[in-house]
Amino acid sequence: MENIELAIEICQQVLEVQTSQATPIQWANTMMNLATAYANRVRGDHAENLKRAIETYQRALQVQTRQVMPVQ
Repeated sequence: MENIELAIEICQQVLEVQTSQATPIQWANTMMNLATAYANRVRGDHAENLKRAIETYQRALQVQTRQVMPVQ
């Protein structure tokens, strides 16, 4: 449980430096990791965590398209 909270905190810190404009692939990967952490989060309201996960996945997928990242 603490590992997920740490992962969320670290992803949020990384996203203070990475931007979708400057480092789009790295930003999208970090957003996907953050979304996965929210989806697996035990702490807090389950429905709210899933909502955050979905929103974060959707934001990442705006950058992580088939054209830009066909393998992923």
